[in-house]
Amino acid sequence: GFITAFIVALIAIKTFLQLIKRISFIPFAIYRFIVAAAVYVVFF
Repeated sequence: GFITAFIVALIAIKTFLQLIKRISFIPFAIYRFIVAAAVYVVFF
């Protein structure tokens, strides 16, 4: 379980870093603000 989670995390981080290199960080930041606002509205 732990080893599988570790491997999946490494793959996710590598994929995320490649995505950030390919696109600008700005759209991701905007997406994160929208998700954060939605979570805030749902839970508060």
